[in-house]
Amino acid sequence: MTRAGGAFVPPPLREELTRAARDVLADAGIPSPSAPERCADPALWRRVCELGWPGIAVDERRGGLGLTFADLCAVLEEAGRVLLGVPLADSAVCAAALARLGGGANDDVVASIASGATVGTIAFDSEMAAHPKRGWVRLSGTARFVLHGASADVMLAYAPRGDDPAIVLLHGDVVATATRRRVALTDRTRPVALVTIDVDLPASAVLASGERAVRERDVMRAMRATALAAESAGGADAALQMATAYAKERKQFGRLIGSFQAVKHKLASVVALVEHSLTAARYAAGCLIEDEEDFVRRSAIAKAYCGDAFVRASADNIQVHGGIGFTWEHPAHLYFKRAVANAELVWRTVECREHVSAALFHARG
Repeated sequence: MTRAGGAFVPPPLREELTRAARDVLADAGIPSPSAPERCADPALWRRVCELGWPGIAVDERRGGLGLTFADLCAVLEEAGRVLLGVPLADSAVCAAALARLGGGANDDVVASIASGATVGTIAFDSEMAAHPKRGWVRLSGTARFVLHGASADVMLAYAPRGDDPAIVLLHGDVVATATRRRVALTDRTRPVALVTIDVDLPASAVLASGERAVRERDVMRAMRATALAAESAGGADAALQMATAYAKERKQFGRLIGSFQAVKHKLASVVALVEHSLTAARYAAGCLIEDEEDFVRRSAIAKAYCGDAFVRASADNIQVHGGIGFTWEHPAHLYFKRAVANAELVWRTVECREHVSAALFHARG
């Protein structure tokens, strides 16, 4: 991504990818306000897989499209606009992370996720423990708030406990042995699960351990956090557009409500937030290939800022709509609930700010 006149300009291929994603997802539409849990449409998931989106950030040798993580986030920005409920982000990030870790040994698993034949996810918020024993490793414990964890066929789990921290690959029959219980969140447009497992795995299932596992966990978490930031930025923009369109058609006291100073100021403030959030998410996504340490820091900034912007934009969207915005029949509440969930999942906003603060103080010291 290059700079022109102070703005970040995407390459032509990314612009084409973004337009294609917007057209495909616009046809799918946003979830039904009365039944948001039905948003994971199998037909839409098949269409997404046919386009190769789960493998956007995977090289062609492993069955992907050979594009960049920034290209993936450009598609996820469009996904955020329609509150996409299929496991695109989780599968794509899982495939990209596994390609980084696998060293060629798990290329078939990467290719399967990239094609959409299997669904992948990553378990970060984990209390799992990995204990090596004579060529095997015992993995036991629980992972909380695993996105699409109930339906995933492949899972990268971070086990912070045990002899050393470890990143473990679970797939095939092993995943089937896990106890996976869906967690009821306010946001019903995207399923989340509590995963509990107690199983013996071959030593090859451990993809990284010790300090390397911690470093790779940080990068994987940053990738998923940046993906959420991109979704949040897109969702915030969609909420802004929804509020603006309503302000241009709704009349009170014989005037369009968009002509009232209070409404104009509210929307103008959200415009600034949305523009900054789009920039923050896009900049963070482009840092991965340049400097991993800077990428982790930038992803924390983007996750915190975009999360706050989405919450504010979606809340103001409800207020601009007035009484109808508070009803279950209107989709405005879906955006607010997704915004609150995005802010707390994977890397909580307060944790992102603590990370940035610690990095800044360390740099000054």
